Amino acid sequence: MFQDTNPVSPQTGTTVVWSGNASAKNFLYQVIGTKEAAYGTIDISIVVGDNASGSFTIGIYQSATFTGADETDVAGASGVTLIDSEFQNISYALGVVGTETATLSLATANLTDPIFLRFHYGEDSVGEGWLKGDNITMNVAVIPEPSTYAAIFGVVALCAAAYRRR
Repeated sequence: MFQDTNPVSPQTGTTVVWSGNASAKNFLYQVIGTKEAAYGTIDISIVVGDNASGSFTIGIYQSATFTGADETDVAGASGVTLIDSEFQNISYALGVVGTETATLSLATANLTDPIFLRFHYGEDSVGEGWLKGDNITMNVAVIPEPSTYAAIFGVVALCAAAYRRR
């Protein structure tokens, strides 16, 4: 994997490039913070493409003890827990890009340990594709607390009472 400064992508700039030849080392991960109590899911999208077909996985992991190093993958490392992942089969022709997305649950994540976002591109069907990735976005969906539901119910009840008085 290397960074390409002349990508085929919606925007010029730096992209990440995965080789189709060495699936074990075709991963990229980054600490994205810790879970807050109200977080329910995380929506992730990444623009990918350019002559690649095969397996692509987006996942989130959590660990209090993992420290990355060159060629060390967070997946399967000692003390690391898989929180959720989504596997996809992808196929892009040369020069074609698209967006891969995943909605991952944070339900089993704890509130203290760092959360890692991880992308993995498996070996492609012909062993020579180069998957390019760019423009990663994340959106976290918040689960309303019980007090929020109570407040909403209270407003609805007041509106209903006012309507009945009319």
